[in-house]
Amino acid sequence: MRFVLDSDRSRLHVHASSSVHPIHAEARTSGWIELALRDDGSLDTAAAVAGRLELDLTGMRSGNPLVDREAERRLDVRRFPTVRGELSSLTSGPEGTGRFTGHGELTFHGVTRRLDGWLQMQVDDTGELRLDGETDLDVTDFGVQPPSLLLVKVHRHIRVGLRATARATTDRP
Repeated sequence: MRFVLDSDRSRLHVHASSSVHPIHAEARTSGWIELALRDDGSLDTAAAVAGRLELDLTGMRSGNPLVDREAERRLDVRRFPTVRGELSSLTSGPEGTGRFTGHGELTFHGVTRRLDGWLQMQVDDTGELRLDGETDLDVTDFGVQPPSLLLVKVHRHIRVGLRATARATTDRP
C-alpha cells in the first residue's frame, strides 16, 4: 500500500547544539512510503518497504534570521536546495511497539551516505499513517562545515526528527 505525506502536517525538525545555546529549526517535508499492512493495521515486516522523503532547505527556519542566513550560506542552498532520504528496509524493534530501525540513504549537500534511524509507524482510526522518527548525523560527513557566528560555534553533530502524517493513495509516481 502506498501512503503520501501530507506536507501541511509533516515536519522535519533539526536539533543542533552550539557553544552558547541549542538551535532548533524545522521545515515542511513531502514524500511517500510503500508498505504492506496486516488485517489488524500493523506493518507486515516480511513484506518489502520503500520510501522517499524530500525537504526543501529554502523553507527551513530556526526563528533566528542570523542563524538562518549563515546556515543557508554554509549549506549552499542555491546549489543544493533539496535533501532526499530513501528508505530501503526496516528491521523490527520490540514486538508490539510499532518501532523499527529504518535503513536507507541520505543525499545532502550533493553527498549520498548510508543512514539508519528509528521509525515508529501506526495507522490510526481514520486510516492515516502516523510516522515519528529520529536519527543522528555528522554534517561534516556530507561536506558541510558547521556555521560560526561571532562567539557562537555550532557543533557538527545534529539530531534530525520526523513527525509526519500520510494518507493512503492509489496514485503512482
